[in-house]
Amino acid sequence: MGVAWVFEIEQGSNQPSAKEVKSSFFTFFFSFFAFQIERTLEAGGAETVGTYLVDCIPYTPREKMTSNVNYIMHHSNFPQSTFSIAPGDKTNFKEMARAICDKGFDLIIKNMSSGFEPDNAAKFAISGTEYRFNDFSVRVGSALQVSTFKGVVVEVEYEPLFVTTQALMMLNDFMKHFFSKHMNSKPDVLEDKPKPETYSPMDTMYQYLKIFNAMRKRAN
Repeated sequence: MGVAWVFEIEQGSNQPSAKEVKSSFFTFFFSFFAFQIERTLEAGGAETVGTYLVDCIPYTPREKMTSNVNYIMHHSNFPQSTFSIAPGDKTNFKEMARAICDKGFDLIIKNMSSGFEPDNAAKFAISGTEYRFNDFSVRVGSALQVSTFKGVVVEVEYEPLFVTTQALMMLNDFMKHFFSKHMNSKPDVLEDKPKPETYSPMDTMYQYLKIFNAMRKRAN
């Protein structure tokens, strides 16, 4: 595990409306855009190494509970883990309730006496292709909310280092070369820190969660 930068591919002024995205034509349009990204990576020397999956489902507290919504997430790069994030009213990731649990935690949470219910209508999933480029792993996938196409998400991971400040220069160089239009989309977990901090898989999942929540707020 290294340090990752996760971002959504923005289409700019030519991006179709959410209503248009629902049509099969524009779903094909976005899929073709993902295909173009993959071809760019391959032309630069990246090799296909497999596929990957990320999913996220909110668990909402039952009536009369005061708990926060708990987002349960999985990533195929961490097959034995379940990630739990309950942001509440916190905006600082370090202050949020979060935990890395054993696989299957999501089967337990809904059976707790206090009770949480899965919000299946808000479930997100990303599936796509994983590439290898020297010391980088790059994952390009299509995001769906249930069955509605929402966009293209890219994860760039620099594997040799696990201290954020040490890996940032290499990530910046890679982004500048392949995704220069997204240099300004640096996640807050990667911002310069006053002291070195060890990067965690939870930092990656938090980046995905922010993207999912932004997609969820868009009009359908």
